[in-house]
Amino acid sequence: MIPKYVPIVKAKQGEFDAYNHLEDISKKKMLPLFELPKFTQTTNERVAYKDKANPIECYLCDLTNNISSARGSLPTMVDIFTWSPNSTLENGEHILNFSVNTLLAASGELGNFNPTSVSNTTRAALEHRI
Repeated sequence: MIPKYVPIVKAKQGEFDAYNHLEDISKKKMLPLFELPKFTQTTNERVAYKDKANPIECYLCDLTNNISSARGSLPTMVDIFTWSPNSTLENGEHILNFSVNTLLAASGELGNFNPTSVSNTTRAALEHRI
């Protein structure tokens, strides 16, 4: 599929609400890039995450569930631009690895995203993007 439109949007409720108003034919012609907003102290103070032992994981689950609900099995891109390149969950798993694998599982795709399998050029670009 060659997309007709590649919107870059933050993975926030207003964007999902707007996206859900699109016709299915329009959704199939786009390849959105969802930027995963950084987990902040303000985010941590929300009722949904305040008393959790793993608030970052819960937050990313909420974001990926919203993306999955919006896109289903349609191709989707995610970005962690605002996060530190070495950001991890409470258990040490990298946030990009977790997010992509959660989206793959939700779409029924088999496979496992492993950031160590990217090319040396891509890895170098990721390491120097601060």
